[in-house]
Amino acid sequence: MADVHDDPERAIHFYLWNARLAKAFLFPLQICEVVTRNAIHSAFLKRWGADWVLAPPFALNEFSRDSHSRTVSRVHRNAEANGLASPTVDDVVAALTFDFWSNLFRHDYDPVLWKDSALLSAIFPELPEGASRRDIQLLMASVNQLRNRIAHHEPIYNRQDHGSKLSEILTLIGYVSRPVREWTRQHCTVMLTAKAPPNVHSAVPGRPLAQSNLRKPQILEPTAKLVEAVRLIASSKPPVALITDPGSDCGFFAITAATITAFTAVKLEADGGLIDFGEHTLQDVAAHSSVSIGLIDYRSTTGDAMSKFYPKKGQRVDLLAVHDKGEIVGLLQRPDARF
Repeated sequence: MADVHDDPERAIHFYLWNARLAKAFLFPLQICEVVTRNAIHSAFLKRWGADWVLAPPFALNEFSRDSHSRTVSRVHRNAEANGLASPTVDDVVAALTFDFWSNLFRHDYDPVLWKDSALLSAIFPELPEGASRRDIQLLMASVNQLRNRIAHHEPIYNRQDHGSKLSEILTLIGYVSRPVREWTRQHCTVMLTAKAPPNVHSAVPGRPLAQSNLRKPQILEPTAKLVEAVRLIASSKPPVALITDPGSDCGFFAITAATITAFTAVKLEADGGLIDFGEHTLQDVAAHSSVSIGLIDYRSTTGDAMSKFYPKKGQRVDLLAVHDKGEIVGLLQRPDARF
């Protein structure tokens, strides 16, 4: 509320945007945590054997010791309470927190872990030359801080470093595996969401319609011949023509291929199987147009468009005409939920 000058409606918009940002970040964070802990476990397993995680062969500092003890006790209690077999090494690895794995890179562990640089290279085979244990510690601590803020439902929308935070996550993944880093980047939606904050012209966060590839539609007069409309619709994207109709709420009705087909079917039956498209006007076709049209400002977002396509339960808008100061600059024929 403080950030939006006590405007409750705007506060809700930013709250929803924050939720979308958190949701978008969870995917790369998930991959980062799983990839990193598995890489550490794999390297430690080769060095000390599978039981290292149940009884670590090196001294844990106070932070790691408490976290490890709580985790092992919890997985055993859960197994007993649910009649499950004794927890395996993999069960414990999956249950240990990212705090535990991150803390292993503190300077406390230099004498027992990191005096041998080969161990760091085994965990992070793509680590750049000259990078150190300290670099990994700072990177993991930053990623973990973001992870914890999201896990505790704290605000992240008001930070202007979404791109750099994503870069840190991808960098850490890339130190383990470049292909996994690229795969994560390809499927990540953080930047799409970060670039679509609420604005004064929007009620629902999303990608701005002004950034979409909008094409000005064909706008015809009702007196235009049907043969002309068929040609124009065939070359239009989307394949729709708008017909001026001052009597309608939005000022237009729409002619589509389906509309022309419905009109043709009726005329063929009435006229013995023949129809001359040059004899009929678009006004003749208007009665066969069942396309419902809505209007949306070009400064709105894909989120606004989605809400207009489904205004109420059981209702549906078939077409949205995007306008800029009264001029139609594009058409949306189906919802776009990429936000």
